[in-house]
Amino acid sequence: MLTTRTAFACVLSTCLLLSCNNKNGNKGSAKSGSTPSQFDTVQVLQNDPLNIDELNKGFAGNAAQQFTASAKKISVIKGEKGLKVTINPSALELEDGTAVEGKIDVTLIELTTTNDLFKSNAATMCNGRLLASGGSYFIGMENNGQKVRIKNGHTIQIDFPVIADEEMELFYGERNNNSNMNWKRAGASLVPKQEERDLIDVNNMGYDVFPAETKFIRAELTLYRSLHEKVYYYNKRMTVQQLVDTLNRNSKKVFLETVYTWPKSLDTLPKGTWVDTAYLLRIYGPAKQYYIKTYKSLQDENERLARLAAQRDSMLANWHPQSLVGQIQKYYQPSAITALGWINCDRFYQYKQQTDVELDLPITLNGSKIQFFLIFKSFNGLMNYNVDTVGIDKSVFRNLPVGEPVTIIGFSKAGGQIFQCKEDFIIVKNKTVALSFKNVSPGEMTKMFGKNVRI
Repeated sequence: MLTTRTAFACVLSTCLLLSCNNKNGNKGSAKSGSTPSQFDTVQVLQNDPLNIDELNKGFAGNAAQQFTASAKKISVIKGEKGLKVTINPSALELEDGTAVEGKIDVTLIELTTTNDLFKSNAATMCNGRLLASGGSYFIGMENNGQKVRIKNGHTIQIDFPVIADEEMELFYGERNNNSNMNWKRAGASLVPKQEERDLIDVNNMGYDVFPAETKFIRAELTLYRSLHEKVYYYNKRMTVQQLVDTLNRNSKKVFLETVYTWPKSLDTLPKGTWVDTAYLLRIYGPAKQYYIKTYKSLQDENERLARLAAQRDSMLANWHPQSLVGQIQKYYQPSAITALGWINCDRFYQYKQQTDVELDLPITLNGSKIQFFLIFKSFNGLMNYNVDTVGIDKSVFRNLPVGEPVTIIGFSKAGGQIFQCKEDFIIVKNKTVALSFKNVSPGEMTKMFGKNVRI
């Protein structure tokens, strides 16, 4: 139910101070954390709707980390929560196409919890499909006050920390005119790194491999570009295929393992797209290449991986880290990105059943706009939903996964005051949620969205 506050509180609630300028903080070659905020005063009239987007921007600005990198050499920066970015100036340019010079100013934002996603309004949706996030990140760069972009045909390397056990994909984020986030698939899988002390990168085999598609093979194995490549067996010259046939003449001892070295992103190109195969052959070699592996080594490798998995599970079960950084055990294999901005490690949520949830809206908020956020508790997931309550007392949140525990948070504004609802429930069929809104004080909003948001 709506409550009445003192006239003094009403006056306070009409002033919204937001930090939209976070560019003047101290910068150095090492991480400097969040920079000091400068507040712009925005007068909010009583009849103006509440703009939660401004509060989201304020939170993101406060969470931004600032770094400085050289435009003359390759450098690596690391965020507070583990994101590592390899900055190669030769792959960068200004938006007008000119070269970067001097210092590159880098901004990182790391969103690794549902609370972070909520406060920055980074819904985990891909064209209407729900995603489970393994971390959402913003990477922005400027040079002498101008925005920096990645050159066409170039990439920069990113190492994402593993904060979820599931295999993830890479997504790029875009905000629409309503500032709602939509993620688009980049066509690259993110696989946790294996132990690297007994593995080697085929980049060292004499030709380049697209960074996102780096393959790892055991050091004692030799990679062959073709089954017709010539080899020697007891001074007898033969092809790779003939060698395998010879070794398996009496019993199966070896087999051929296929390695795909061309970028997987080619698989996602629209039909009819022209691809320069001569260039791909020159840079990556043949799309399919091979190495010979013994059946015994395959069995030994499976047993080794099983022992490592059991050892890791035992260590994690008996270890209690004190910080998020301490919980990051490993990184995904390096991923190459082609654009700066919002980047996400996600997987599509696997629905078992879907249902709609009906929301009972208070009649006292009729005629106002309500902004809802649905926060998932069992994984990093967020959905948002806006309702115009003119002439209605019910609304429906559609296509929700049955059985998931969630928290719904809603914001509205009436009579110059801000109101909030917060309800926990489990999504079940034929569910109706009665929403109770209460007046939110300036102190509560400041606590919710951070110190650079004032009312």
